[in-house]
Amino acid sequence: MTYAKQIAEQQVQQQSFVAKMTEIEKNAKEEFGDVYDKSVTNLQLAGVGGQEFLQALAAIPSPEKVITFLGKSENINEAIRIANLSPLQMGVELTKLSSKATKELGKQKSNAPAPVGDVEGGSSRALGTVEPDPSDSEAWIRWRAANARKKR
Repeated sequence: MTYAKQIAEQQVQQQSFVAKMTEIEKNAKEEFGDVYDKSVTNLQLAGVGGQEFLQALAAIPSPEKVITFLGKSENINEAIRIANLSPLQMGVELTKLSSKATKELGKQKSNAPAPVGDVEGGSSRALGTVEPDPSDSEAWIRWRAANARKKR
């Protein structure tokens, strides 16, 4: 009976772990999209992963940011270093890295162009070219000729 309980507990833990990893991946894809996918690929190519590494990731705050951060090409050496630590040290290092990754990735730079500066301008009245009274046809025609938009 004790052995059956132990197996049942292991299965519950495994299901909980799989659910947590699925949630992390879903959140990461929503937040980072292709950047996250590229990070995961980079980590896999570097041989970073394994059960202990993933369990440590599942236990820290903002794991999707840590994965994305560590998977950047400039951070791969750090990921390899952390992956080679003992499980306890790995957890400590990943927790420390969580705040750094959150700061760096929290303010993602937009690909949108910079905002346009203030738009200045005004009506022709503001420029001192007040339309004359239409009853004075000669004055109005001269004003119209001077202020009409030119065809190009």
